[in-house]
Amino acid sequence: LTEAMREELAPIGNAVTVVEPGSVRTEFLAPASVRRSGARIADYEPTSGALIETIAARNGAQPGDPAKAAAALLRLADAPEPPTRLALGPDSVRVVEDKTELLAKELQEWRTLSVSTSYETFTRAGGSTCTVAFPMSK
Repeated sequence: LTEAMREELAPIGNAVTVVEPGSVRTEFLAPASVRRSGARIADYEPTSGALIETIAARNGAQPGDPAKAAAALLRLADAPEPPTRLALGPDSVRVVEDKTELLAKELQEWRTLSVSTSYETFTRAGGSTCTVAFPMSK
């Protein structure tokens, strides 16, 4: 959605950036800020239950400095050509790198099926034609 907004608003001079913040040491994870249902469902203990424990353990140990994060956002706001995405914090950079690696791997593994849906010859916007040989390789 944000990337679409970026494309739509660029012609009128508005920039849009997806900010992907990492953990910042604030009161966000403090017990007073976190509300949970008293009931816990046993089937979810390996997933959401583990997340609840991780959140509790990370409170006060988040790597991000809120003042530095705010300064980075101000720099972003003043950037003449801001990026489409900004991973903010080393933990966020790691998550984006891991996701990028996973996407590249899956794209390569499923490439043949992914490209198999086109007509063998099709017309591009602008009128030129393209002939596709299957399977397409990188």
